[in-house]
Amino acid sequence: MKKSGDYSPSTFRSGLLLMAGTLFAIQGLVYASDRLGSSEVSEQVRTSYLLQIYGGYFLIVFHVLLFCLDCMIWTKSKINYAFVFEYDTRHTLEWRQLLEIPSFFIFLMGLFMWLNFSWMNSMYIYWPVVLIGLSVSIVFLPARVLYHRSRKWFAFSNWRLLLAGIYPVEFRDFFLGDMFCSQTYAMGNIELFFCLYASYWTNPVKCNSNHSRLLGFFTCLPAVWRAFQCIRRYADTKNAFPHLLNLGKYIFSVLYYATLSMYRIDRQTRFQASFITFALLNAVYTSVWDLIMDWSLGNPYAKNPLLREVIAFRRVWVYYAAMVLDVVIRFNWIFYAIWSHDIQHSAVLSFVVALSEIFRRGVWSIFRVENEHCTNVLLFRASRDVPLPYEIPDVPTPGLDGPQSDDVQLQEQQHVATPFLQPADIEQGAATTSSLRARNRRPSAGIIRVGTIVASAHAQDFQRRRLPTYMSNASMSHEIHHTPDDSTDEDEDVALTTDDDSGSIADAAHEESQLPPTERQSPTMRRIVE
Repeated sequence: MKKSGDYSPSTFRSGLLLMAGTLFAIQGLVYASDRLGSSEVSEQVRTSYLLQIYGGYFLIVFHVLLFCLDCMIWTKSKINYAFVFEYDTRHTLEWRQLLEIPSFFIFLMGLFMWLNFSWMNSMYIYWPVVLIGLSVSIVFLPARVLYHRSRKWFAFSNWRLLLAGIYPVEFRDFFLGDMFCSQTYAMGNIELFFCLYASYWTNPVKCNSNHSRLLGFFTCLPAVWRAFQCIRRYADTKNAFPHLLNLGKYIFSVLYYATLSMYRIDRQTRFQASFITFALLNAVYTSVWDLIMDWSLGNPYAKNPLLREVIAFRRVWVYYAAMVLDVVIRFNWIFYAIWSHDIQHSAVLSFVVALSEIFRRGVWSIFRVENEHCTNVLLFRASRDVPLPYEIPDVPTPGLDGPQSDDVQLQEQQHVATPFLQPADIEQGAATTSSLRARNRRPSAGIIRVGTIVASAHAQDFQRRRLPTYMSNASMSHEIHHTPDDSTDEDEDVALTTDDDSGSIADAAHEESQLPPTERQSPTMRRIVE
């Protein structure tokens, strides 16, 4: 496996592209503000709608940029996100390499904004078409260039999300679905984009949120995808909790965006009460789910109150800050209710609310993956340490061959009485120990059971993909290996050969399992023979 090298060129290119794109975008916005103050009404209208299209494009790229920063935080904190996302460790991009992608698209956006608003010509309304067409062509380009394996992985992940409910739900599926749930502004821009260019900009007002029901449908679509994923998880596991409860959360999200669309379309504000009701229920529901389920926080018996027993970040205050920030931004819908005189809501207000939601999702991603990593460590699916090349004999437990002492029995009772910290229900994993402070509090059995179920619910959101033998061993024993995405075809041939070898190894293991116990080889002897 290739070792990670010097990523200074990637850092230099990312910084150069980010700076150039930012400068072009700022200059383009200055020109656009002059166009908005023009005496010609048609020029004002066209410029305002062009800015909305660029705004949706920016939110998508900004979201990817936040994900790159999240990868940097996970890397610095030794959080094995490559294992959580089940990346192919042979071709995983290092976060500095990944940063080149949003940096390049920010440069493209800034350049096209500068070209678009610098002067009026026949191409004035068609620059966004060229930008979006070029961006889609680059992302889904089938050629073996520009990190083609990563682009292929991303394209196939979007395909799995589009057909949500048909494919088994892996971590990347529901994670990407949640990312789309924060991109409602960009999803609504799909309708706006095609509506404007289908009518040749003859009547742009008809494409607004106060006239188009199709725009409301596109904003509901990400929540519908996630709802289908919850149904698929329930069909696969038959566990009503947490999948049906999670399904209810996304049903409330659909009702929230549907009533918001009706509230904007109806000028008499007949749907104001229903919008506020479903928006409040959705905000409370999702806030509690974020903190208790996705982040597994809120344990009053933990060493740090209202957190969890095992945390990956050293600074405890970041958890409390994230909890407050998440709840506050979840209630950003209040701005729609406050400005009731503007039922259709200005494009600036919608953009600011969407931008705050993107930022909240970036923070949510940090702690969601961190929570999953801590669970993997507890269940011995991942480790920060490299395993030894030999086995360590088990230490004999006192009292196995005879009656247990009172101290041992007392310790076992105190261990059982620890809520929120026994993930024995997580995919049949092993139970973990807790702190002395939690042991001395001895809550009731009902609290123990509820706390255990709640703390382990986040691990049931997805189905872990079965990797080949060599892949799973490499992922569990190695923390994070970042390799450039420029391997040759010989690497793929080696991978295919290894897959065949892993199958033969599995067959040999099965044949050996049929032998009597006395004829089987110990793991140490088998390693020596090999």
